[in-house]
Amino acid sequence: MSPALKCVETHRVALYETMGALHALGYSLLPLGVGENGKAPAVKFKGRKRLPIGTVISIMRRHGSTMFGIRTDGLVVVDKDSNDLATRDYCERRFGVSDFVVKTRRGEHHYFRSGDQPTKNIRSAGVDVDIKHGSDMFVVGPGSIRPDTGDVYSMGNPLPAIRDLPIFCDHGDPIDKPGQTDSQVVAIGQLAKIPKGERTFNLWARARELVECHDNEQSLFEDLRAYCDWHFDDGHAYSDERIWKSVKWTWEARLENRLLGGRKSIARIYHHEVTAILATSSRYGGNALALLHVLHHCHAGQPGKRFSLATKAMAKQNVIEGWTQWQYRTAIDALLEAGLLSRNLVDGKAKYQLMRLPVA
Repeated sequence: MSPALKCVETHRVALYETMGALHALGYSLLPLGVGENGKAPAVKFKGRKRLPIGTVISIMRRHGSTMFGIRTDGLVVVDKDSNDLATRDYCERRFGVSDFVVKTRRGEHHYFRSGDQPTKNIRSAGVDVDIKHGSDMFVVGPGSIRPDTGDVYSMGNPLPAIRDLPIFCDHGDPIDKPGQTDSQVVAIGQLAKIPKGERTFNLWARARELVECHDNEQSLFEDLRAYCDWHFDDGHAYSDERIWKSVKWTWEARLENRLLGGRKSIARIYHHEVTAILATSSRYGGNALALLHVLHHCHAGQPGKRFSLATKAMAKQNVIEGWTQWQYRTAIDALLEAGLLSRNLVDGKAKYQLMRLPVA
């Protein structure tokens, strides 16, 4: 093998190692390599799930490509088309700074975790910036080499897990406009600031949004601390004690499945509760588990709520497809025996309530 070919193959191996590490961290990768500059995807990806890393590499090998993309699912990437002083100053004033930057041929990709609703691409006052976000967009990944120019997409700090990226914050357009005073320009750059009187409500709402993304309370606190510092009017004066109060409540509510977030909510059933169902005298534990999931989906967001279970009406409405009235009855009996459902008479009518079993 010639030295030139050996060098290319060495780079491919390093590139595949980088891609494997990013895939393991949760990033969704794409094979690129189509077109003169190699930046076009080699597969259709819009609306598709994350591709296996083996598939991505196999397609790249087929095309002889040294280019891969990162889909911006859960990400916001500020794609600066140039790195002149005006563009750099604009982006830092509007979006803050990310420590995770990929240098492109002419500009930079600044990586953030999804946060504020991203703005549209920016084309004003000599600033040329694309804002990439969502699973149907992508940017060229670090380590890629353009086939037309040989330029390498180089990176300083390696990308961490997505949850460890800084949160994307948009502080408003800081561009000077004709006739504005300096104080008015500063005010435009601070449009996103949340005033006193609205901060606590906003913080608790933010805690509910972020709690499922974190592995521990400390991590959630640090995210909320940064959020306050960036977004609140006089945010640095907002006390750690007040932030910890929201962290503790939200974390406990998450563990007890008291957070309702629509389709993103988790209907949690614990292993020891499954064991309790399987230990009942009923032969229909599978039915009981299916019904329990439905009940958690409908009622777990309102702890202590009492509700009716009219088996005839449930069968007629096909709540669980194909179930008969008898199947609902046997499932309810199994859940009552397991202690995961309680039944009481309220005004002469049977009312049910979801129960949680303590760990033995």
